[in-house]
Amino acid sequence: MFFSEDKKRVIMIDFGSAEDLDYQMIRQMKIDDDPRRQSHLNFVGTSQYMAPECVRNKGGPSKASDIWSLGVILYQLSSGLLPFRGGSDYLVFRRSTEVRYKIDEEPIKSVIPEEAKDIIKQLLVLDPENRPSIEEVLESEYFKDVRASDALPELLAWETSLKEHLEDFIKRGNVYRFDGLSKFNEYYDENVKKALESNGVDSVIIEHYRSLALLFVFDKDPDQEDLEAEKNIVVEESK
Repeated sequence: MFFSEDKKRVIMIDFGSAEDLDYQMIRQMKIDDDPRRQSHLNFVGTSQYMAPECVRNKGGPSKASDIWSLGVILYQLSSGLLPFRGGSDYLVFRRSTEVRYKIDEEPIKSVIPEEAKDIIKQLLVLDPENRPSIEEVLESEYFKDVRASDALPELLAWETSLKEHLEDFIKRGNVYRFDGLSKFNEYYDENVKKALESNGVDSVIIEHYRSLALLFVFDKDPDQEDLEAEKNIVVEESK
């Protein structure tokens, strides 16, 4: 994540699969006679952020597909998790093309603010024609404070404490992994949990951040059982 020089705006940059929408014919130019190269021109992007129409090769990169990706990013920024996850790109695509993600269930229900949930639901819509324009997005209640502010919001006391612990997990992730899950949970209870409880943070949110730390340190997804079950179903279907 990159910030502007005045630290007032967040700038996210990734031109790995960017396209000038005014010159889409460049992407559609014939490369050679291999028909396979011509049949998947619209299939472009990172799996977790790709709009369903791009996954199905039914529509190329567009403003509407960017709106979908924005919904994924807002979900991730608000919860710390990607909405569509799986053990492979195929499993991710199964979920995204069915718009199957958790937002009204705990702990996500308590973690993501209502204004954020409202706009995310509007962005992650299967039909690109039914997604809002970026102008409509910026007029939403979610962006009201952003429009009215000329600086990034100050962190609350518990958020500052949590940030310090999460930075420690990032710096010393291998150490925690080596010590094992039991030791990690002891450390979390004695340090992070107590610090957050002393600041009045709800237990649901405390355990959510534990699950995020476990995901980073041990690669243990909060929905690991559901993901494994779906993977097994796919394996059985392929037999």
